[in-house]
Amino acid sequence: MLLTLLVFAIGLVICVPLLAPMVIRRIRRIRGSAAVLFRSLPVDQDEGWKPGAIALAEKRAELYDTDGNRQAYDRLSLEMVGRREASETEQAMFHAGIEVVVVSMRSGSLGFELALEPGTATELQSWLDSRNR
Repeated sequence: MLLTLLVFAIGLVICVPLLAPMVIRRIRRIRGSAAVLFRSLPVDQDEGWKPGAIALAEKRAELYDTDGNRQAYDRLSLEMVGRREASETEQAMFHAGIEVVVVSMRSGSLGFELALEPGTATELQSWLDSRNR
């Protein structure tokens, strides 16, 4: 019994410091983020979409895919270059019954699209517009 408790205690001492940063990162990512589909351009119509989340920080936008991979874009280099209604296929890939708009973005020579709710698109536009204030 004592040996079992000792092994358990040693396991906790080893695992907690290793797992805590991952848990904290996941909690931070969930809080203050919004659902999004994103894809790099150029692509064919209705192809290449990845589900994930977008989080707007003070100086950067962070896109997380479902595997936890992160892409960060500097706020000063981001530009919204277009906005359109989602196609039926794009709409179906998002949550049922939620209106979706597609926003075209550019960061330097890299182009990408985000499919998100209109309120989130407006928040993104406001966030971009306020960078010069």
